[in-house]
Amino acid sequence: MDWSHLRYPVDCDRTPTGVLEAVRVPGTGNVDVTVVLLQCLWEDGTGWSSVLSYGTNGPNPELLQVVLTTKDGWTPVGVKRVGDNINLWKGGGGFSLRLAAARGNAPRCCLKVFATLSWRWSAGRFHEVGRQPPHDPGG
Repeated sequence: MDWSHLRYPVDCDRTPTGVLEAVRVPGTGNVDVTVVLLQCLWEDGTGWSSVLSYGTNGPNPELLQVVLTTKDGWTPVGVKRVGDNINLWKGGGGFSLRLAAARGNAPRCCLKVFATLSWRWSAGRFHEVGRQPPHDPGG
């Protein structure tokens, strides 16, 4: 599946959206689930991210859940290359992302909050594990 050609329900304020990674998550029962990490492609090289999950059992991917939106104000940390962002849990059933956000009305260039956010698959959807640290929303 070429995830770069799908139309995503992401608000990037009229800038393009890039697919940073799309990974099938094992351990989700009888549902084939792919998690897609997207980023708004702003000219300064930064951009808030979204994480979406898709069911891939049928011929066309079906949006299951918006896990994280651009309005949440997170961006990947240390993206060295596409494909190194989503960390699948050993044994399956979940994933983690290393993300950064601003605090105190700091510009996007000056991210001050760093966190590893995690989600576990249960009852047909992903549930965040723990709480997000205080940060300014994006968007």
